[in-house]
Amino acid sequence: MFFVKFAQHQHLQVQFLLKPAYTDAETGERFRAINYLADFTYYQSENGEWVYHIVDVKSRGTRTKEYALKKKIM
Repeated sequence: MFFVKFAQHQHLQVQFLLKPAYTDAETGERFRAINYLADFTYYQSENGEWVYHIVDVKSRGTRTKEYALKKKIM
């Protein structure tokens, strides 16, 4: 597993809900939830406080438009 000095609670493939699923009241059309899947997360001690880090490692080939949009929303 990825190691960061003074890090705790490391988790792989953490999913974040960006927008919940919903149904349009006027049309009845159903929309799926939008999720973001980070590669890993961890807490790190910085100046005596624990800071939550979300890490997503991407190569140039995997930086899609969808990824860029979800990253902005995060």
